[in-house]
Formats: sequence, structure tokens, C-alpha cells
Amino acid sequence: MPVRFPCLPLIAALFAWASPAAAGTITPDQNATGRAIVLRALSLLKVEDMDFGWLTATGAGTAVLDPFTGAVATTGGVISVGGAPQAAWFVGAASRNTPVKIRIPNRPITLTRVGGTETMSLSAWTLDGPADRKTGIDRAFNFKVGGTLTVAAGQADGLYEGIFTVDVQYP
Repeated sequence: MPVRFPCLPLIAALFAWASPAAAGTITPDQNATGRAIVLRALSLLKVEDMDFGWLTATGAGTAVLDPFTGAVATTGGVISVGGAPQAAWFVGAASRNTPVKIRIPNRPITLTRVGGTETMSLSAWTLDGPADRKTGIDRAFNFKVGGTLTVAAGQADGLYEGIFTVDVQYP
């Protein structure tokens, strides 16, 4: 049964909290963030979007996002100059020891400049392991997706966005 992202979300929780203020320092207010991921069986949830970070282009080239490390490698006139690159991160749930098949795009998608019409192509999709996997004892599984961004010579400055679909097939 294929499940397309995004889906309704039961299992896995993350909580972040602020550390105590340094001894002798009084800080009246501190904020902390609580966060949890709730998954239903046979579901898939996007945890983080794909982000190539900040790029400059002195000519045509590519930016390749590694799904294992989140690092960006560049070619040609494309240079990575910071930001927080990261592969897209997904988490799913199924019954214990259930086989799942992850399907990432096999065709390019177009990223369009926010507030404009200029585009770039995102292709050569990669996965942080095999597409055929099995859930563990905890019934949850997660994976990351990378790809290759093609940047043209003279690419217009701006934020580029596009949507891609990841499917997980449960037996």
C-alpha cells in the first residue's frame, strides 16, 4: 500500500531544553522548545526539508547534497558559502519487522525563484541506504534524501523552492 508524504502522523519523541544559567547569573526568562513526532502505523512524516545552503555562482555548475552527511559538494562555477545544508529527512512507522520500499523521484523537478520566474533543476536523487528496508523492533524507520542541483551561468539571486514526492510502499 503506497503512502505519499505528507501523511498524518505514533512513536519517537524528541525534547530540547535550555541548560541552567551560569552560577551567579540571574536570567529572568528562559525559553525552551518541546518537540515530538507522533506516527500512526503505515504512515510517513517529513521531519526536515532539503536545503543546499547558500551558494554563489560565477558560472554554470552543480551542487550535490549527500544524504549520509548532509554535506554539499560543488562543481564548475558553483561555490558553497555557508548556510545549514541538510538532506531531506523522513520518518515512518509500520508493524515490527515489516519490509518497506522507499521510492524517491526518478525524474528532475524544477525549483522556481520565490517572487520570480527563474528556475533550476533538481535531479540525480540519492537515498542514505537501500530502498528496500525492514522496520526494527521499535517499528519506526527513517531515511534521508539528497540530490543534485544544476545551476546555470548567470543564475538570478534569490531563494528557489520546489516540491518533490517520496512514497513508501508497505506490503
